[in-house]
Amino acid sequence: MITLNDAVKVISAARSRASSIEPCPAGELPRTIRSGCTLANQFATRPNTFAIAAALALLVGTSGAAAATGWFTPAQAAQGHQFFNNQCAECHRPDLKGAAGPALIGSAFLAKWGNKPLSDLYQFEHKNMPATNPGSVPPDQLRAITAYILQKNGFPAGNSPLDKSEASRPLTKN
Repeated sequence: MITLNDAVKVISAARSRASSIEPCPAGELPRTIRSGCTLANQFATRPNTFAIAAALALLVGTSGAAAATGWFTPAQAAQGHQFFNNQCAECHRPDLKGAAGPALIGSAFLAKWGNKPLSDLYQFEHKNMPATNPGSVPPDQLRAITAYILQKNGFPAGNSPLDKSEASRPLTKN
């Protein structure tokens, strides 16, 4: 997620860059780089316009990247919530705070699984859960459950569902 502070930094950097470009002579249209009057030089006569345009381009690119780096789709996490309630809540409680099984939310969970590859968590779930019938949860349901657990731990949603391609991705919120 882009913060206001990030946006201010981008705009400041763009303004600084704009002020270092020599403007085209008045009324001269940009031609080629050899003539010394480029489009960037034309924008230099309007540093605020250049700064805002550059900042917006960077912000749009950054926010698109942030959306692409989400962990799961909201729909996948919602489906995972249903599967969790049906298959996991008995031991881990509906609020994920733990009962017969450990808490799946909060600092203890993040201390155990944070910065480890997603595959470590997924393989543990697949081999050991549910405790009464390990390995019985179909892979697509287990990925949805994992998406729900990640959502409840503050991991961001995105445009792509959690899948096998994410296996080596370390569990970090950045």
